Amino acid sequence: MNILVVDDDPDVQEFLELFLKGEGYAIDIVNSGKDALSMLEGKKYDVVLLDLKMPFLNGVETLGHIKQSNYDVKVIVITGEKECEKEKAVKKIGVFSIVHKPFKLVEIRKILKMACEKTP
Repeated sequence: MNILVVDDDPDVQEFLELFLKGEGYAIDIVNSGKDALSMLEGKKYDVVLLDLKMPFLNGVETLGHIKQSNYDVKVIVITGEKECEKEKAVKKIGVFSIVHKPFKLVEIRKILKMACEKTP
């Protein structure tokens, strides 16, 4: 499974990289919504792990572009805020799942397993 991690926090990037590679996933990491959209144009991903709070193009805006472009990808939103307006917005746009920081690895593992099972 190919995973694109979109998060502007270097600590989160490193943590997810170590974990996901250890789980056997192929991953790419970018730190902005703009870079994520560029990556999606050039490569097929099964899952995008998308942070909501990023400068310039935030997670809600990035998700909107992903949905408008009809990329065949499951988006899992990562957020440090509980039930914020942005979270309500992404639920309305459509996401596979939402994970709240600080998250547990078992939670990410479970959600990715569900995403794998729903990938044709």
